[in-house]
Amino acid sequence: MFTNLLVFFPAKKKNKEIDFNIQELTPVEWVVGCSFLINLKNFENKEIFDENFFLFFEEFDLCRRLNNNNKLIFSSSKLIVNHLGFKGSFAFDKKHMLEAIKLRNWHYLWSQFYFNKKHDGYFLAYWKGFFKIIPFFLKFIYFAFVNNDLEKNKYKYRFLGLLNSMLLKKSKFRIDF
Repeated sequence: MFTNLLVFFPAKKKNKEIDFNIQELTPVEWVVGCSFLINLKNFENKEIFDENFFLFFEEFDLCRRLNNNNKLIFSSSKLIVNHLGFKGSFAFDKKHMLEAIKLRNWHYLWSQFYFNKKHDGYFLAYWKGFFKIIPFFLKFIYFAFVNNDLEKNKYKYRFLGLLNSMLLKKSKFRIDF
């Protein structure tokens, strides 16, 4: 089959059909995961995503595995997706915004460490994480001292997500709305 992964990026035309020529596809190393098509015939067991990831780094992991298996990833500037990012159902609701920030920051750092550990080994992932965890903790203390709850929680949950991943704990942090 021609493609393993095809991604849609924002383009110029809105609500119009786009003339598309398969020759206009460009091979790329990785793609943003907000929207893409996958040729399932290239996945024998249909296990595409690592279920240990939650919210972040799923597409980086998929692309890394495809590259490692000499599979091709394509993109086209003619295909359209307008990804708004962090504008989901609870991001605008003031009473849920703090919980969304906690969830987002915890899982971003947990997933980043897990991705690095999976692909580069524990010690290199730990080395990279070590130089992040200390500033996160210091910023958490600083923002607690100056009484900035939003920034305090952002760095607290970055610290906790990274710490849990470094301690090899599962990605278990969830919020109830």
